[in-house]
Amino acid sequence: PYELRVRQGGERILPAGQRVVKSVTRLLREAGTEPWLRDRMPLIYSRGSLLAVGERWISATAAAAAGEPGLAVRWTRSVRHKSGFPEPET
Repeated sequence: PYELRVRQGGERILPAGQRVVKSVTRLLREAGTEPWLRDRMPLIYSRGSLLAVGERWISATAAAAAGEPGLAVRWTRSVRHKSGFPEPET
């Protein structure tokens, strides 16, 4: 089962292809993610383990190997109209 959460603070992940576990905060800052967006970045968990940070980072333990089937994460931000409802996608 998968669970979608927002940041609470203290989350850490070993991104696929890297050797060092990093805090989600550090990854977001290094990537230049806008401060207001950092707390809204979706985190994907399974059985208490952080699998992905938005579509930017996949955990080394969750990443599919070359030639292996896997899932892709796609996150889109909705643009809110002054009415408070999302704008229709075109």
